[in-house]
Amino acid sequence: NNFNTLFQSETPLLHKLKPEVTKLLKTIYSNIIDITTFYNKNVFNFDHNNPTNFVSLEKIYLGISATETLLEIKNEQNFDITSMNTFITSCLKFYLRLISEIKERFTFDDNLFEIIDILEPKQAQNHEPKTLLNVLKRFSFLKDYVSPQDVDNEWQNHALLDHTSLGLDPNLPADEYWKKVFMLKNPGNIPIFKNLRIVIGLLLVLPFSNASVERLFSSVKAIKTEHRNRLKTETMVGILVTKDGLKNEGGVLKFSPTEKMLKSVARM
Repeated sequence: NNFNTLFQSETPLLHKLKPEVTKLLKTIYSNIIDITTFYNKNVFNFDHNNPTNFVSLEKIYLGISATETLLEIKNEQNFDITSMNTFITSCLKFYLRLISEIKERFTFDDNLFEIIDILEPKQAQNHEPKTLLNVLKRFSFLKDYVSPQDVDNEWQNHALLDHTSLGLDPNLPADEYWKKVFMLKNPGNIPIFKNLRIVIGLLLVLPFSNASVERLFSSVKAIKTEHRNRLKTETMVGILVTKDGLKNEGGVLKFSPTEKMLKSVARM
């Protein structure tokens, strides 16, 4: 459930995807395999179907409620060990199928997943990696917008900041953290990290789920009903933008049109 909740978020979380899938696989592995067997191995390449890796049937973890029920059954006079082993074996097969399904759905062959963890504030503050060359190689078009050396200089300068005095808490969500970083300016009121902002900004907008799109489709369906099926696209966009603005604190409810806007409307 916690893993599914991750996909309902609309905040940038692509850098969390591989670590969360890894954690999920390890959790399931630990139910049927001794932790020391897979702990330091690549969980995506680990042979989970190899029976020599399984713990004995009686050690397979099925949760508190199921374990308690099985213990009660063992104390009954007509206890049948064969039936119990058949049940636990079925649970084992379920776990194995679950692992296989997860591995099929989540592939991390793209080296993007090896570089996107630079979004993690703690890693960035520790200046890891020392260079963002791999990011610029993966997204080669960035070299048309930024100077590679300037990006590396800014990456290093970020690590040398007095993060505490600037309120740059490494435990902040990535989007909130980098927003604060990119607001920093030098004494000449010029942004300090204008090149780094382009690189990090690109990584932050990469989508990791379609939850926000699904929500939008649901909103469209609720607005464009059978009795309002002739709404124009412009009207739909206006309603959706207004709806979104009403949800956000400090949004359209507190919006004050400028004098220029009012004069523009008056001329129309």
